[in-house]
Amino acid sequence: MEILFLGTGASVPSKDRSTSCIALRHGPDILLLDCGEGSQRQLMISPFSFMKVRAILVTHLHGDHVLG
Repeated sequence: MEILFLGTGASVPSKDRSTSCIALRHGPDILLLDCGEGSQRQLMISPFSFMKVRAILVTHLHGDHVLG
């Protein structure tokens, strides 16, 4: 299993840090844990393929965890 932190910033994204998003890759499949603003951009520039995302788990319904 591989873990990639796509965003670890606070509730407001900055040019250097995106809001919460963690990608877990197990074999060919990817699971996203939270999906804050900027997650798509971070995933597109990562070595993980967005076409392999199989599920998104949301820890809670704050905007910085779900608006991506």
